[in-house]
Amino acid sequence: MSTSITLKRTTAFQQAIERIHSQALKVQLVQHNQAQMHDLIKKSGESAFDRNHPQAHFTCSAFVFSPQSACLALFHKKLQRWLQPGGHVEVQDPSPLAAALREAQEESALQDLVPIYPFPIDLDIHKIPARPTEPEHFHFDLRYAFFTQEPHKALLSAESTGLTWLSQDALQEWQSSDESIGRAVRLSLQELRDFLKSS
Repeated sequence: MSTSITLKRTTAFQQAIERIHSQALKVQLVQHNQAQMHDLIKKSGESAFDRNHPQAHFTCSAFVFSPQSACLALFHKKLQRWLQPGGHVEVQDPSPLAAALREAQEESALQDLVPIYPFPIDLDIHKIPARPTEPEHFHFDLRYAFFTQEPHKALLSAESTGLTWLSQDALQEWQSSDESIGRAVRLSLQELRDFLKSS
C-alpha cells in the first residue's frame, strides 16, 4: 500500500474516532475508548489495522435495521454469540465506514445498505479469547448503523450459523445482554427515526 493511501486511511480513522456520535460521548467508558483508540494509532501507526498486530487492532461493525426497525443479528460461529456483522479491516478499505459496509454486505448478502449516520454511533473495546491459532487480544471496534429496504434478502455467510431480525422484546433482551450493544442499538434507533422521516 502506498504511503499516501496509508496516510489517508489513518486520517480517516482518526477523524471517525473524533466524530463519534455526541450522545455516545456522554458515557465515560466511551470517552476512555476514544482515548485508547487515538493512542493505538499514535503508537502503532498502520500496524493498528493489521489483524496480526498482537495486542490489539481495529475492527469495524454494522448495526443493520429494516423499515420496521428490526435489527439484524448473526450467531457467530467462533464466538458462539448473537452479534452484529463486523470484522477486521482489509487492505482495500479506505475508511472505517467502508470497512463496516463491506463486512455487513459480506456477512448478510444485503447490497442496498446505506448509512443511517455518517460517523460511528459507538466505540467499543472488547477482549477476544485465545485460540490455538492466535493469542488473546483486543478488538478496537468502530460501530456504524445502516438501513436496508430488503431485509428478506439477508442470507447466512460461512462465519455464522444463525440469522435473525430482532424487534420489540427480542431486541430489548439483546440490548440488555451487553452494555455496548445496548448503547449502539439505542443510538441507532434514535438516528433511524430521523432517517426515516427524511427519506
